[in-house]
Amino acid sequence: MYTLTITYEPETGNVNVNGPVHTKGVCYLMLEMARDAVHDYKPDANGVIVPVSPKEAGRKPARVPKRFRK
Repeated sequence: MYTLTITYEPETGNVNVNGPVHTKGVCYLMLEMARDAVHDYKPDANGVIVPVSPKEAGRKPARVPKRFRK
């Protein structure tokens, strides 16, 4: 499992990234999937996050290259 942590300090404008930054392909894949998750975010009436499948969002699921699969 990989973890990519991005922090932003509004007071200074600094952005810090911790994770497998040496493995750029994995990082870009994670960032793109996180971007899609933020775009598709829809809380229900009770404030619960309801995940939206790629099919419901009108796009194909992300293709994870075999070299990144475990």
